[in-house]
Amino acid sequence: MTIQREYIDKTVDEIGAAQAGISERLESEIDRILDERLHECNRMLDSFCRFGANTAEDVTARTLALYEFWALHRAKEMRK
Repeated sequence: MTIQREYIDKTVDEIGAAQAGISERLESEIDRILDERLHECNRMLDSFCRFGANTAEDVTARTLALYEFWALHRAKEMRK
């Protein structure tokens, strides 16, 4: 993470002291967003498994959801 100190009213020491906490909160938020998107993908793919893809738009949405599911799982694995 890059911090542009000229835009915040903190000293180098204050930034250094807070950096670990900031990084931890950022990592936690990234994990939360990935989990949320993965849950949404699971719901969409479950719906396609139950009811099928009836239109060309459904087929496209299913393909995109499969790609996103794979990408999210890969991102989560890389974060471990």
